Amino acid sequence: MLSLPEVDSHLGASRLSRSALLALKLVVTALCFWYLAWKIDAAQFLLVVNTLNLWWTGLAVLTIMLQIPLVGLRWCKIIDALRADRAPVRHGPIIAITMIASFLLQVVPTLAVDTVRVVMLRRLGPGWREGLAGVIIDRMVSIVVLVAIGFVTLLLPSALTVNLEYRVPAIEMFGAVLAVALGGIFSAPYLASMLDQWPATRWVGKLSRATYYVLLGSGAGAAIAIIAVSGHLLTIVTIWILGHALGLEISVVDASILFTVMVAVMLVPVSISGWGIRELAVITLLAERGVPVEQSLLLSLSFGLVLVVAALPGALVWALWSPNRSQRVALTGESS
Repeated sequence: MLSLPEVDSHLGASRLSRSALLALKLVVTALCFWYLAWKIDAAQFLLVVNTLNLWWTGLAVLTIMLQIPLVGLRWCKIIDALRADRAPVRHGPIIAITMIASFLLQVVPTLAVDTVRVVMLRRLGPGWREGLAGVIIDRMVSIVVLVAIGFVTLLLPSALTVNLEYRVPAIEMFGAVLAVALGGIFSAPYLASMLDQWPATRWVGKLSRATYYVLLGSGAGAAIAIIAVSGHLLTIVTIWILGHALGLEISVVDASILFTVMVAVMLVPVSISGWGIRELAVITLLAERGVPVEQSLLLSLSFGLVLVVAALPGALVWALWSPNRSQRVALTGESS
């Protein structure tokens, strides 16, 4: 057992590592935007900004806002499947937590946001094990559906990928990841029995069984998958709308490919919420279609800003809503 000085030392080292990682992300983001500032024509960029249609942009904000309750509903389905022998969780508080998480995701790492989700869910009643398993399964479902959409869209003809040098390797990589993910889900009971043999991996075996049950054994798997696909489709529609806001006649397939690149890059924890890296990826991809750098940059920046604006109501919910108070109200209603 660690002594108090040793605990303080470990906590200090943990804070130091987090600070160092944050500093590294800030440096990467700053370097990306320094490179972009050097590459674009500022006067031309301002002209492009003036062409941005605010009505289309507002519609993009409303569209992406619809995704947040869908994510909450997907999480509800997963939690209910994990606690099938108990009363279903109330949708309102889960959506409130999802709104708060969406806001926090704009400023803090995903791991920290998921920790907040688990803690807030615990205050609503479900145990921390169910909360942790639910958050992990929810995150895995989102990523697997993203990979599936990316794999399918890369197979479709698009002006963005027709001459792309890395199209075939990207298809192979997405296909391999998708095959491993689906293979792992279907073979989860067999993998779990192997993982149970070692104490260090036993928790992975329990998580594998829970994932298999939620997605294939509970009857909720189809609904969870449909909700996940619908949420990602809303993001694709948002990108398509933003393209039209800038006068870019991009197809739905083009928007799907941009979605895959944007979101996949944002999942890589090397910059602040993907800023900078995402812009470089979009500029590189749209260059294949001859889109000016300034227009590509504004498209990516607009997408990031739309996500921020759509998540702002979560700050208000965070300030005014309490999971503890919500749970007390629910218990009072049940007793009366």
